[in-house]
Amino acid sequence: MDRLHSNGTKVMAVIGKVKHAQQVVDSGIDMIVAQGHDGGGHNSPIGTFSLIPQVVDAVGDRVPVIGAGGISDGRGVAAAMMLGALGAWVGTAFLATDEAGIERFQKEAITESGDADTIVSRSMTGKPARMIRNKWADAWVAAGKEPLPMPYQSMISGPVIASGIKAQRKDIMPGFAGQGIGLVHSIRPAAEVMRDLVGGAERALADARFYS
Repeated sequence: MDRLHSNGTKVMAVIGKVKHAQQVVDSGIDMIVAQGHDGGGHNSPIGTFSLIPQVVDAVGDRVPVIGAGGISDGRGVAAAMMLGALGAWVGTAFLATDEAGIERFQKEAITESGDADTIVSRSMTGKPARMIRNKWADAWVAAGKEPLPMPYQSMISGPVIASGIKAQRKDIMPGFAGQGIGLVHSIRPAAEVMRDLVGGAERALADARFYS
């Protein structure tokens, strides 16, 4: 941690439970990312709106808390801040940008999916991870097979993932994504996404002050 800070590096810890936040709060990290069950990839068993305020109450006076999980527009950013977070970590919305380092067909899969099109599965890594529904994950359920623990499941899924990406198969490897996926409708420049996030958050927060 000292070496990282000496380089000017900011260090964040992504956590999914209050007890995890309490475990890392005194480690010297610069901020805690409280990522709820709504988020893409490996996430928490606790919903985003329930997790953020509890983490803020537990550690917010010692380390800044960033909210994450299913936040895809400015209203979500504002909501995280209303729950006590100092900002938001946005993932899926930036995956569907020109600059994102995933395949074009995976970006298209995000824009074509809706709120009910993600699942949590252990079929990719061995740990529960939220992804766009696909035949690989469904096959494990249909067969009644239990995925291997991490990292061994990746040894099985790796060749399938690689071939699915090479063949540009949206039905095999559309990628990881959060439940805010239904708010992402097109592939755009990242700067445009950022402007909309900031503008939307400002409007939502201004409206909240108006009604108060």
